Amino acid sequence: MSRPWPAFRFENDRDDFVAAHALARGCAASMLHAPLLELSWQQHCPECGGPHGRPTIAEAPGLGVTLAHARGHVAAAVAPGVIGVDIEPMQRGRRSREVA
Repeated sequence: MSRPWPAFRFENDRDDFVAAHALARGCAASMLHAPLLELSWQQHCPECGGPHGRPTIAEAPGLGVTLAHARGHVAAAVAPGVIGVDIEPMQRGRRSREVA
């Protein structure tokens, strides 16, 4: 039986993956003023054709979709054109000014 998400070693990592995808899909539905379940999520690698790579929405080919997840944090964004987001968890003892 196949799963709708890849196998993860840690349950928390799977939860982050699922939450980030749900957030990205919700952002796309909100931006397009469309019911979430009417949008077709796609991911195709331009190099190998595999089911990974930059996500797109079939019904809105010009809409950029991005997501990220890392150790209990998720982010997602949608906008016209190409867009990207990344997150990195803060290391203990490291001040935010040092990161910036």
